[in-house]
Amino acid sequence: MSDKVSRRQFAKIAGLSAAGMASPLEIEAKPASTPRGASSFPPNFLWGTATSSYQVEGAVKEDGRGASIWDSFTRVAGKIEDGTNGDRANEHYHRYRDDIALIKELGCKAYRFSVAWPRVFPDGDGKPNPKGLDFYNRLVDELLKNGIEPWLTLYHWDLPQSLQDRFGGWRSTETCKIFGDYAAYVAEHLCARADAAAGRDQPDQAQQRARAWARGAGGARPRPPRHARGACREHRCLHSRDRHA
Repeated sequence: MSDKVSRRQFAKIAGLSAAGMASPLEIEAKPASTPRGASSFPPNFLWGTATSSYQVEGAVKEDGRGASIWDSFTRVAGKIEDGTNGDRANEHYHRYRDDIALIKELGCKAYRFSVAWPRVFPDGDGKPNPKGLDFYNRLVDELLKNGIEPWLTLYHWDLPQSLQDRFGGWRSTETCKIFGDYAAYVAEHLCARADAAAGRDQPDQAQQRARAWARGAGGARPRPPRHARGACREHRCLHSRDRHA
């Protein structure tokens, strides 16, 4: 975050830009007008915001969180153009109350967030981390207190590094089975209070980038695009598991 732009100013700019205002730089100069085209949305249309755990939480080594494949990937020379990583990110882990206040100020009524699998299960499987689950319980509590619907995603690409090391990540059906156990655990402890829950974010895209073209975390080596369809097989397998978790 730039020192010249506060979190509050950034939220206003992002919100007004998404709503279709032509000149977000005029925010401080005059009050926001009604967004163009707003009348074309039905009265019950739900406006919301969305994040993913690795991109915003930070605190990657705090309260028992395990390493994810993106923690490892961002440290491979040449993979990230400017060498940055998500160790600190937006500090959502510590500043989630401030962030929720900004969401409320924007007038949004839903917040889609993802659960960091290695924060809840540091090794992917085995004993759960109570401090990790407690964070998401506090997050949901704060959202509900502010009249914002929690929309939960179980997986946004941050596979526990331990599963990558032991089983080759999504190349193994063992990872698919372990994901089912993880999904069931989160469903039992969190999903009852969430207004919506999804299994994964863009599963086909995650696998194509990682395995077919080796552009993302979990990619072993470049592979021709004709292998992309097969690379998504494991994600389609686990889709049936998280649906019944």
